[in-house]
Formats: sequence, structure tokens, C-alpha cells
Amino acid sequence: MVPVMLISQIAKQTGVTKDAIRHYVNLGLLRPTPRRAGSRVYKDFSEQDSERLKWIIMGKSLGFTLSEIEHYLTMFMDNNLSREDAAEMFRAKLSEVEDRINQLQQQIDLKYAHVYIQVLSHGQVSMRRMQMCPSMYCLMVKFH
Repeated sequence: MVPVMLISQIAKQTGVTKDAIRHYVNLGLLRPTPRRAGSRVYKDFSEQDSERLKWIIMGKSLGFTLSEIEHYLTMFMDNNLSREDAAEMFRAKLSEVEDRINQLQQQIDLKYAHVYIQVLSHGQVSMRRMQMCPSMYCLMVKFH
């Protein structure tokens, strides 16, 4: 007989909340086996479910959407994901993440430039005082 876990056990094993696990079950990412005990229905999670959950966690941490995770997880579990396909998948996601980081960095730079302009245009801080404040000095050096 294959060892099974209840939702509380798989949650404890993986560090994922029971609500998140239920969400993944509702989306079809996890497929526990229902088991009747009297009038109650329990969901038994297998080691394969535990492995799938670990892949979901890893995929989310790398920036994959749940839809992407479902697609690649199905391919992986069915042994239809070659090493080359997996490498390309990760390269494409890495490129997406790097692009997003660059976009966010540009937004941060614009925000700092706006603050720098506001401070200088209102004459609230002299250049000498800006040099004494590390964060304002960084702004001055970056945008002066």
C-alpha cells in the first residue's frame, strides 16, 4: 500500500498552508485521492502529490505563473519534458525576470530623480547639507 498523508501532514511536511493546498487542488495542480470515513470525505495525498507540491513551490519562487507551472508540471510528470526543453523554459523565465528587474530599476531611478528635483527646486536643502546626508548625497551624485 502506498503511504498517504492528510492535508495537515502534507502542509507540515512542505511548509505550505492548508488553504494554499486546497487552492492547488481546486485548480487541478494536485490530485489527492478522496476517501470516505463514515459521512466524511478525506483527501489522501501521496508522495507524488508531495513531489508535485514541491515543484509548485519551486516554480512560484522562480516567477512562474500557476498556469505555466501546470503546463510544465504535467509535461514533467508524464516524462514529456526533455532537458533541452526544461533549460529553454528556465532561460526564457530568467530573461523575463531580468527584464522586469530592469523596468523596476528604471522606475526607482525616476522616483529618486523626482525627489532630487523637488528638493532642489524648493531650496529646502543646501548642497552642503545634502552632502552630509548619505541618501541625499547618493541622489546628488547620481543625478547631478
